[in-house]
Amino acid sequence: MKVEAVRTPCEPAALGRALFLASVRLLNKPLARPAINVTLAQWGLETGRGKACFNFGLGNVKATDKWQGDYCERYCNELLTEAQANSAFFRAGKREDGTPDVVFGATVGNLRIVNFYPPNPASRFRAFDSLEDGALDYLAILADRFASAWSYLEAGDADGFAHALHRARYFTADPKTYAAGLVSLAREYSHLTIDLVLPEADIAGRLAADQDAAFRMIKP
Repeated sequence: MKVEAVRTPCEPAALGRALFLASVRLLNKPLARPAINVTLAQWGLETGRGKACFNFGLGNVKATDKWQGDYCERYCNELLTEAQANSAFFRAGKREDGTPDVVFGATVGNLRIVNFYPPNPASRFRAFDSLEDGALDYLAILADRFASAWSYLEAGDADGFAHALHRARYFTADPKTYAAGLVSLAREYSHLTIDLVLPEADIAGRLAADQDAAFRMIKP
């Protein structure tokens, strides 16, 4: 369902905590601190340190036709090849004022900046009701659709993560510039104090599971 695009800035420490807890829910084990730093760095890079974060869409993931959750529409731009840009312009619709919802910008090397305006499908982004829901979806899509980059994330390798994401078409920006930004932000966020302690209920559950597994191993 389409919802209003609302800015949802948050403190990096709170987001780090949400990502940590989301990793436990998704993977049944927490991400290590270096991986948390890299995920925070990508959020910071994709959203201008949270200033351009809407509806808790932490990684600015597009809402494709297959997405069954809520989405919001907002302006965005991409760097595309001339063939991709022409294809987007050919499929362009109209904005409320009657102007095209796809507008060409300047060229950058062999690529062209293409501006997308609502209601163009390229302007649709996943939307969530809470930081926790956004964090869970963000990690889930990285682990699934962008699995080729996941090992770099787990290792806390910001440079490798950035280039793997580019190969998987997560973003269209220059990969070297994107990687440099990711490395810098990951280094910055590594000095942040984040609560990475499991809730008591999770600790008890993990201990019970470990004890049960141990019992099965020694049971005659």
